[in-house]
Amino acid sequence: VLQKIESALAAPGLAQLCPGASLQSTSVGEVCWKKIWGHVGCIEASAPAYEEWHAAQNMEVLVADAAQWASLSSEKHRLACYGRSEL
Repeated sequence: VLQKIESALAAPGLAQLCPGASLQSTSVGEVCWKKIWGHVGCIEASAPAYEEWHAAQNMEVLVADAAQWASLSSEKHRLACYGRSEL
């Protein structure tokens, strides 16, 4: 999980993912949240709803959270990220 988080945070395209937002930005919005979800390898359309919790987190935390969902092997996490439980 840690390797996936570090990889997602170090990816070259992250800085351009959400124009006007830095890793320390909060309230990045639903569009940016879906891009983050896709950035870590999940299906953008399956991104969880952007809620108050997401708005309170900075972009770095959101990337780490999404990367965690992308790498955990429980059926719940696989379905949420990839739309299926087997890979």
